[in-house]
Amino acid sequence: MIDNQSAVQEIENIFSKAGYPAAFLADYDQLECLASHHGRETFLVSQKGTHNFCVAKCYDSSLFSEPNTESILRNLHHEGIPDYCDSYKNDSMFVIVRSYIEGTPLSDYARNNDLSQEEIVQLCIKLSDVLIYLHNQTPPVIHRDIKPSNILYDEQSGQVMLIDFGAVANPGKRTENTLVVGTPGFM
Repeated sequence: MIDNQSAVQEIENIFSKAGYPAAFLADYDQLECLASHHGRETFLVSQKGTHNFCVAKCYDSSLFSEPNTESILRNLHHEGIPDYCDSYKNDSMFVIVRSYIEGTPLSDYARNNDLSQEEIVQLCIKLSDVLIYLHNQTPPVIHRDIKPSNILYDEQSGQVMLIDFGAVANPGKRTENTLVVGTPGFM
């Protein structure tokens, strides 16, 4: 059986071969791959020294131009949005790190609970508060991928969190991909 430190070292060796920025690997331990799509990976990571959990979105630079999300996320401060922590880049990859949020995806919460009309209304009001905050930024921030799996609900605090800002847009910088981005069925 492999001890935790050996497992972390084995994972770090795999990541270092994959072209991840050296500074990112020096600052964070990669714990778990949360999602992987063509040229994009999302990891649960632990900040070395503090052991704070974060989420790192990693983009292959050969497939994606560096998103404007870093500058947008850096300036967002709301209890319903994960905090921006850091970003890293090298010739082959860029990484955006945000705080890790405890909670259940709304899709799972709704499936596992018989929600009353009042509970649904309260969840919608809390999500609307986050959207009002985003849309009141100058220029407005448009999420473009709002769906139940991108909304976390913390039953203990009652907090609703909007996550996954990978498709975020700023109407002041309109591009072709601003027109059609998101998840089919939710766009």
